[in-house]
Amino acid sequence: GMEGPVKQLERLIAELLDVSKIQAGRLEYVQEPVDLEALLHEVAETMQQVNTTHAVVVRGAAPRPLIGDQGRLEQVFTNLISNAIKYSPDAQTVEMDLSTSPETVTVRVHDHGLGIPREQRDKIFERFYRATGPRQRAISGLGMGLYIVAEIIKRHGGTITVDSEVGKGSTFTVTLPLISSS
Repeated sequence: GMEGPVKQLERLIAELLDVSKIQAGRLEYVQEPVDLEALLHEVAETMQQVNTTHAVVVRGAAPRPLIGDQGRLEQVFTNLISNAIKYSPDAQTVEMDLSTSPETVTVRVHDHGLGIPREQRDKIFERFYRATGPRQRAISGLGMGLYIVAEIIKRHGGTITVDSEVGKGSTFTVTLPLISSS
């Protein structure tokens, strides 16, 4: 997108710092009530301003807050949306679907993009790994984003999985525990 080289470098440095902190077990986490629904709408709005190519759609609701780190969770969904946009150059929309159960809140981030080959799916949450394909050579970034995303979600007691079909797009499913109602 129109992200300038300086901004890209700043993000890269921030990601490198995060990776080294994760490895040292020193990534700080705040414990606070997070309104995930509001957070997703905010992320969508921000991403919408930066990327005029795709409409970022948020559907569903999460009426109850979860306990977590607002800034880190923002980082998670900003990263997932930014990837979704990057990996679906010919699509018009990326979607975030929210749903809740009594114990969990689930966000599905869906793109109508290039898709990820089956043999690469397990590896994409590993450090320095990036999905590659004939059309993906030009995609920038060190591929640390998803490693950090997976770490943050793990630290929140949640899970992240990916479901993808080559040529049809990918869905990243993030599930996070809600506050126990006791």
